[in-house]
Amino acid sequence: QQEKGRLLNESVAQNMAGFSVAFPPIIDMHTGTWSGLEALCRWHHPELGLVPPLIFIPETERQGLIIPIGYWILEFAIEQCMSLKLNCYEDFFLTVNVSPLQLMDTNFAENLLDLLEKYKFPPNKLYLEIKDADGSAMSGFARSILQKVRSGGVRIILDDFHPGHTTTNNLSSLPVDCLKSERAFMQNSQDSLLPYFLSALAAVAQTNGLAYIAKGVELLRHLETIKDSGANYAQGYFLSKPLDRYALEKRLECFVLPQEKLFPLAPEPVNISQWLSRQNNM
Repeated sequence: QQEKGRLLNESVAQNMAGFSVAFPPIIDMHTGTWSGLEALCRWHHPELGLVPPLIFIPETERQGLIIPIGYWILEFAIEQCMSLKLNCYEDFFLTVNVSPLQLMDTNFAENLLDLLEKYKFPPNKLYLEIKDADGSAMSGFARSILQKVRSGGVRIILDDFHPGHTTTNNLSSLPVDCLKSERAFMQNSQDSLLPYFLSALAAVAQTNGLAYIAKGVELLRHLETIKDSGANYAQGYFLSKPLDRYALEKRLECFVLPQEKLFPLAPEPVNISQWLSRQNNM
């Protein structure tokens, strides 16, 4: 563990050597097109290989490296989206995960808003994803930081939300614009119960005037269930794996044209002349 920590420090000191960002698309369930992208940090070290985020992210938090790394991810993702002109799509949005430790940085809000101004990235197209299972990210100073960036136009996603979430009863008082369910919820729920759980999540979101993103779509049945649940957006490997900038550039048409995997879920087109003919023969 100490060796990983040392190598992590070296990578950050060497201008973020080995770090990259992957972008899993977020699909609009009403149109079947890509609407958003999530920015996911990746770390590939010459000695360690590809290190899973579940291993290196906690280490970055333990060492206090999450502040510079988090800012680098924000800037890299924003710059990539601007270079691909994704900001020109009316419904496009970018989501970036933010650690509760980043929200304890007194300069976080100011630096973020300055970054948006630097790249002329529309603030309302940026969503910060906050995991808040125990409520710590939405209390005291951190909440004031979120309210400040939100007043600047940036939007907030409450990530890994589930029906038994501790903040369900006071969502209306939180600086939140969107809910995202956790991947494990989709994977571990019984098939017979999943539609009810997803509908409950969608109902909670709609009642509070929030959008809802269903995460962890890895099978066709997941997608079919989500379609009927009332979710606004879906995300997962069945729809698309995370893409690097170059793979993303080759699939920009997906922001305009519906994904083929969503075609079977679309209603059959109606031939008006055939329909009238059938009515006349009845």
